[in-house]
Amino acid sequence: MAGQIRLELLSGLRVVKLGFSRDPQSRLRHQFLLQPGIQAELLRTVPQPTGHAALCCEKALHRSLKKSLPDAIIPHDRFQGWLSVKTEIYGIEIEPLILKRLDEVRKV
Repeated sequence: MAGQIRLELLSGLRVVKLGFSRDPQSRLRHQFLLQPGIQAELLRTVPQPTGHAALCCEKALHRSLKKSLPDAIIPHDRFQGWLSVKTEIYGIEIEPLILKRLDEVRKV
């Protein structure tokens, strides 16, 4: 599945994560968060026919966001120590755009 997670770190930083996971809830609760107290909400999932299709969809969305909104990418040093990922974290301001793009993927 492709999906989006909203996160609020204890530092006050609010971000969104766009990604692929076979089990988004498990990834969110057991693999993603390094520290307790981080607010996290799975906003949207989009079922995909195969893992390969989900990964291709995710990569295409990231390429598009990187090209059109490079300033929305949150540098790793802003969330290092809070999250177990290093990339593909975006500012909360583009949450509506990512949700819209996931809705478009769902319709295809």
